[in-house]
Amino acid sequence: MSDYGLISVVPPLLAIFLAFKTKDTVVSLFTSIFVGVLIFAKGNLYVALVEIWQTFIFKQVSAPWNAELLVLITSIGVFIALIEESGSIESLAKKVSHFIGSRVRVQISAWITGLILFFSDSANCLILGPVFRPLADRFGVSREKLAYIVDSTASPVCMLVPISTWAILIGGIIEASLKDNGIEMDILTSYAKCLPYQYYTILAVFLVPLVALSRKDFGAMAVAERLAIEGKSRYLLKKEEEHVKVNNSKKESPAFIALVSILILLFVIIFMLLSFGFPGEVKSGNVRISLVTAYTIGSLGCMAMLVWKKIMTLPEAIECAIKGAKNMSYIIIIFIAALTLGNICSVLGTGKFLARVTVPYIHSILVPALVFILGTVISFSTGTANGTQAILIPLAIPLAISSGAPLFVTIGAAAAGGLFGDHCSPISDTTILSSMGSGCEPLDHVRTQIPYTLIAALVATLAYVVSSFTEHNVIVIAGSFILMYLLFNLGYKLYPLCSKKCEAK
Repeated sequence: MSDYGLISVVPPLLAIFLAFKTKDTVVSLFTSIFVGVLIFAKGNLYVALVEIWQTFIFKQVSAPWNAELLVLITSIGVFIALIEESGSIESLAKKVSHFIGSRVRVQISAWITGLILFFSDSANCLILGPVFRPLADRFGVSREKLAYIVDSTASPVCMLVPISTWAILIGGIIEASLKDNGIEMDILTSYAKCLPYQYYTILAVFLVPLVALSRKDFGAMAVAERLAIEGKSRYLLKKEEEHVKVNNSKKESPAFIALVSILILLFVIIFMLLSFGFPGEVKSGNVRISLVTAYTIGSLGCMAMLVWKKIMTLPEAIECAIKGAKNMSYIIIIFIAALTLGNICSVLGTGKFLARVTVPYIHSILVPALVFILGTVISFSTGTANGTQAILIPLAIPLAISSGAPLFVTIGAAAAGGLFGDHCSPISDTTILSSMGSGCEPLDHVRTQIPYTLIAALVATLAYVVSSFTEHNVIVIAGSFILMYLLFNLGYKLYPLCSKKCEAK
């Protein structure tokens, strides 16, 4: 692989800049992809036009892992369209609303459900969002807030569960890197030792109930929440327009259709995962097979019930399913573009360059904190957690050993720093899936979420500094929660954009 040096950071930085400047994710991603391929082609326009398809986009679309996800996204679009356009999910939301009863309960219920769906980050994004979206709309919880909750219980929760696919992958990297440095330790033991020091991961998960129970928001999230409470959110207005177009000639669909469809979905997911060896290690490919099978059977069950209850004719149900698949085209385009840009960053060596120019200059006392910061920069720029962790962990382990920094604190910092970008970057697949499942634009999700995630990142950085001086991890975590609470309240006082109505609900 050639060393492209400083110029390798241009594509991801350009994507992030254009995303915030133009507010157009597709234009931003594809412009950055073209610039990246032009760098790869050493300025040759003809070669760049060939390579952008042959080496990058076609390769990403045809890769088995990505092709499976594209099929999964399409199957989810079909399921969502059937339960939404039939009106059954709205009927179910009305029934369930009597038990949930408030904005706070909607948020806490979504958070708890997200903790349960720990087996896959993509499953979390694509189940939690569609299930809780009608309840969020009904109780004035913004789509942006729902996307934040979904995103915060996707990859972060997977990182905290040692038997998840994420943990096995990272544990394998840690085990191999420790072995390269003369330390023999199995996957689960090595991962378990660094798990208590993944401060950002822990804080990101538990910031959600803090926000929900406080009934406070600030910044862009507060604006989104206020609009949702007042019924003026553009997503709610768009939903009302679509509802009139689709449903003004249809009967109200019974709630049991959506309920049975969701139960079928969950039953098939659980059955399939158990058949693949859950709660032991389940290969990521088998997780996707389980999800596609579940969404397909759930959709067929929903169609059968809609036809049986004469809510739709069979041709209408099929037309609705096809429309649902078409509705995913925009998300699929963004998803392919994000994967392609990540691949270009890998080929140009963006992550390796950032690590190489910073790691040698880190002081031993600040090793964990600066490794974490470096991980956040790399992962945010590239939109990938696993790629960042694969680069940074092998560099962080010898650095910690040679400098005398606490080894597993440093490894935890590298793992958590890699997660930050997956959680927050506008070019991260998890960010896109979270926003898709919750029914909002990826950029709206990013700009409302970042102030909250930055609080967790700042507190985590300070926690890593303190951990260089003390091994009392419980005290560090307790102090981090207190500081996170104080900083959140400070943000609310500095940016009190949310109306008092937001606190009262």
